[in-house]
Amino acid sequence: DEQRQSAGVIAPPPQQLPPPTKLAKAASEVNGGGSLTAPASRAPRTADEFARAWRRTCGDDDALKTQFLFDFPLDAFESVFKVEIGLDALRDFARLIRSRVERDENCVERAASILCALTRCGCFRAHLRLAGSATATAALETLRLAKPSEAVECARQAWGGAETEKVDGDECF
Repeated sequence: DEQRQSAGVIAPPPQQLPPPTKLAKAASEVNGGGSLTAPASRAPRTADEFARAWRRTCGDDDALKTQFLFDFPLDAFESVFKVEIGLDALRDFARLIRSRVERDENCVERAASILCALTRCGCFRAHLRLAGSATATAALETLRLAKPSEAVECARQAWGGAETEKVDGDECF
């Protein structure tokens, strides 16, 4: 380095690795290391644990929230939110999913899979009715872009029919 500097060549600063992102740090906390999609013994098991990880990981950053949501294992939605998916969470999820699909249509199949998984969560129909038509519309617009399948059709019916359905099977009220 001294020889390069004396010859008039300025040595570049030593390369430093960028600091880990907030999402990577939180993924490590939540999953005991690794990415959000990696099998984890410490993944959120309840809606409260999910909410804490969501707040700690993402704060108010919609990009981090969206990535967290898209990285969350599909089969975990139903078990994490088996008692109840909160009204605010449902609104946020539908809004973030729609926003992501508007920016990147390549993720529409994953988005549709998440929307399908959400229909199996506790209190889904009751909270969708309370969430209002904008929430259902955001989900339905996303589902219309997905490849036709039995699961997508089932989700379309759930997201589209919740406003007019009675809530008999939903024990939230």
